[in-house]
Amino acid sequence: MKNVSLQSLVSLLREEQEAELSENHKVGDFVVPNVGAHKGLKHKIIAIKDDGSYNIQPILNKGQKNKYRLGAANAKLDQLSPYKEEIKEGADHEVAMAMSSLKEIVSNASQLMDKLGGMERNIPGWIQDHITNAENFIEQANQGFHELDHSGE
Repeated sequence: MKNVSLQSLVSLLREEQEAELSENHKVGDFVVPNVGAHKGLKHKIIAIKDDGSYNIQPILNKGQKNKYRLGAANAKLDQLSPYKEEIKEGADHEVAMAMSSLKEIVSNASQLMDKLGGMERNIPGWIQDHITNAENFIEQANQGFHELDHSGE
């Protein structure tokens, strides 16, 4: 198996995060506006204007009334967040949880690397211990994972 350094993993995570932030939405995508009459509710992009703004329409439950005078609203990219489908209770989502945890580990490792900098200095023992334990646990998990069969265990 290819051995990937922490720095290259951090670099990949940063690239992925930058791509997520700069990625524009397309017609048919679901978004959540952070301003306006229906802020916080799921909307569908129904058009993209020449100036780069989006025409969005709320996805309403039965009985909810559309508060937009023309049925849709105009929104800029910085006023929208991607809509993320919530995972249903009891659904089997161990891989998603593991991936989320690994991304968080890489993000925290990146921040810690930035704080430590490149200059040699003393680091408190408890921080050294935590770093060593984290490295050992991740290495053990990586070495112990052998494309488990689909039964799960």
